Amino acid sequence: MTTNLSQRKKILRIYSAALKVVHGEESVAHYLSGKEFSQRIVDNEKVAILAVGKAAQSMAQGAYVVVKENFLRGLVISKQGYLQSSILNSQFDCFESSHPVPSEKSLIAGQKLVDFVTGLPEKTHLIVLISGGTSALVEQLKIGISLNDLIKVNSWLLGSGLAIEKMNTIRQRLSNIKGGQLASFARHLKVSNLLLSDVLSNAPCFIGSGLFVENITNTAVVNLPDWLKKILSHTIDNQKGEDGPEIFTGLVATNTLLLNKIGTLCDSTTKIAKFDRALSGTVEQEAEKIAKQVMQGESGFYIWGGEPTVKLPANAGKGGRNQHLALLVANKIQEMRNIVVLCIGTDGTDGNTEDAGALVDSETVLRGEQDGFSVEECIQSYNSSTFLHASGDVVNTGATGTNVMDVVIAYKWELDFII
Repeated sequence: MTTNLSQRKKILRIYSAALKVVHGEESVAHYLSGKEFSQRIVDNEKVAILAVGKAAQSMAQGAYVVVKENFLRGLVISKQGYLQSSILNSQFDCFESSHPVPSEKSLIAGQKLVDFVTGLPEKTHLIVLISGGTSALVEQLKIGISLNDLIKVNSWLLGSGLAIEKMNTIRQRLSNIKGGQLASFARHLKVSNLLLSDVLSNAPCFIGSGLFVENITNTAVVNLPDWLKKILSHTIDNQKGEDGPEIFTGLVATNTLLLNKIGTLCDSTTKIAKFDRALSGTVEQEAEKIAKQVMQGESGFYIWGGEPTVKLPANAGKGGRNQHLALLVANKIQEMRNIVVLCIGTDGTDGNTEDAGALVDSETVLRGEQDGFSVEECIQSYNSSTFLHASGDVVNTGATGTNVMDVVIAYKWELDFII
């Protein structure tokens, strides 16, 4: 039984309220109606909607509200369990694919995507809506690359500790549609490419592996295992796509937008002690910095955003980077009765679990160990979810309609202060 329920409720209330600012439906509708974009929608032109990713359904809903008078048809591809086709217009074709590891469904989804784009009438305005998860959900492989290769590479990438930019650079090397190559199928269309960013740099070529954006960053990926080098040696460089359509690209929501909203809500109730840099190191590095800053700092809210990296052992347990980060922090704040820390994925899922993250405090370790689990063993085996379920600290939000990476909110209060 936790003794800081009011503080825990406060931090969850702030997070839940802030998340609305990056919800796919609201973000897309707001962007399409804004001055920058609204002039791109011409009277009487036909508009098609292609939405891919964990936030595909909500983004498609937002676009449809604005362009319904011009709407021709749409395709929505998302993670299994993230689609409710009954609430979308009947002219939308909906398909559930595989995530985080691609499968045969990803290849089927990739073909559906290509068929949809190539089958649209000439001069149709194609509004493309991309969110995190796209890289696994859709694929069309280069000649010489097998489905088994795709699965092996992606399984390795997920536990490699590589930043998303490097992961998606490798994915682009295997693909006929990523790295801007899908544009070659859309040369007869007018294309608007709108992105809900799950990448720290917000670089369009890395969001969803850049279906309509060529990767010209020359991102280097070194120290790859020999088997992966061999697979990549069978591929050729991405096509340049000069003969594709002119493409408008815009960002509809980012992690920074969410952090700013969290900051505004925190500041309206309690001072912000620290609004810090992005989370981009390993989970171990970030846990050390988070715990140190909050333990040594003044009372108030501490806010971070980004995506820590995780390098998994061969037989990792159940968990994800947010739950692992939360458990590492919990292990460091056991003597601090006046701290709670929320580590959460904005898309509603974390790693190989159905939970979004965890909200931990000084008694998390005690509660879990009283239930028979060793915190050190669970950390070593990356079995954070099992421990945090035992301690009662997991946070389950379900699908959120967005995906702008991860958020950490810590709250520290004076021990004699009562909310």
